[in-house]
Amino acid sequence: MSTGLVHIAEKYVHTLLGTKEIQMETVLYLYIFIVGTVIGSFLNCAIYRLPLKKSLVTPGSYCTSCNTPIKWYNNIPLFSWFILRGKCASCSASYSFRYPFVEFLFGILLLLIFKHFGGFTLDFFLYAIFCASLTAIFFIDFDHQIIPDVINYPLLFVGLFTAWFVHNDFFDGLLGGLAGFTFFLLLVILTKGKGMGMGDVKMIAMLGTWFGLMGVFFLIMISSVMGSVIGLIMMSFGKAGMKTALPFGTFMAVAGVLMIFFGDFLRETYILFYQ
Repeated sequence: MSTGLVHIAEKYVHTLLGTKEIQMETVLYLYIFIVGTVIGSFLNCAIYRLPLKKSLVTPGSYCTSCNTPIKWYNNIPLFSWFILRGKCASCSASYSFRYPFVEFLFGILLLLIFKHFGGFTLDFFLYAIFCASLTAIFFIDFDHQIIPDVINYPLLFVGLFTAWFVHNDFFDGLLGGLAGFTFFLLLVILTKGKGMGMGDVKMIAMLGTWFGLMGVFFLIMISSVMGSVIGLIMMSFGKAGMKTALPFGTFMAVAGVLMIFFGDFLRETYILFYQ
């Protein structure tokens, strides 16, 4: 009987410990998500201010309609927008749903990156910066058809750093950047800048440093397919014509994020197919 009680006690302890581990893991994931929403709130600021060449630091958050500073308790990621029903607490001007969407989006993205790289690794921090930058590029290019150099250039050097010290293949990163830059520059010259600009050229060069020569091929392929599909959908609804220019940087930003999670699979599949 005592042996049976011991077994029951051991089973209970293991179950309890397992439950605590699950609870701790859930708390950690929630923490990562919350941090992601806070970063997303900062990204909203960057998306608005960078094209206007305004400081990201000063002044603090303010209503763009009445210029009233936003109090901290009205600036809590996700919650404040819904509590205030998407309106300014001072002048009742409407705020776009994009604000909580970007916060939620980057919360999910940060959580996926954390899971993908198995915790607080160097890869996690590097690719968190990478994804945050691509999120800003996506919306800035969508709104203004520009890709700020202040994002492109630092990411290019961080990409070379990653190729050298993380992937241990600096040459592949350098070659990827040069190949992407050369190919897109030729396209700009041949098309005389119609539909693609130097911002796109710099961006594909930057992405090439992160994903290497083969990665550039997949980035261009994914971006082009997405652009074609979206273009055809818009044309079918009468929202675009044959000469409508779509912001290609937005598609490259999505392709860059997808390459983080599926890049290895695409490379392995390509090599296997051509063996």
